[in-house]
Amino acid sequence: MTIDRSPSNASTLASADVEHAASFVTRVLGPLAAADEDTYRVATTLAVYLQENRSRARAARRLTVHPNTVSYRVNQAERILGRSIDTDTLELSVALALLPALPRLAHRHATEL
Repeated sequence: MTIDRSPSNASTLASADVEHAASFVTRVLGPLAAADEDTYRVATTLAVYLQENRSRARAARRLTVHPNTVSYRVNQAERILGRSIDTDTLELSVALALLPALPRLAHRHATEL
């Protein structure tokens, strides 16, 4: 089974109940849901890394960065999350897929944590 993580499907899901979706995203991602550019870049890298089945090389090609940059950002993501990305991977992937559909709302909830 393939999960479609395209932004249009995430937007559709998020629009069904925006407040609930934003609450889910901030619960799962915590400070990684922040709207600042650096944190968003780390979250985006983590999303691509997981979509590419944890392949640094494929994620780096998609992001047009060096594989070491992918490793660095994934490590940053784990530090920001305060846990390994190996736990609750499905929840993490869903929250990362929803994040682009909810940037302002997700940021508002993140500041309430």
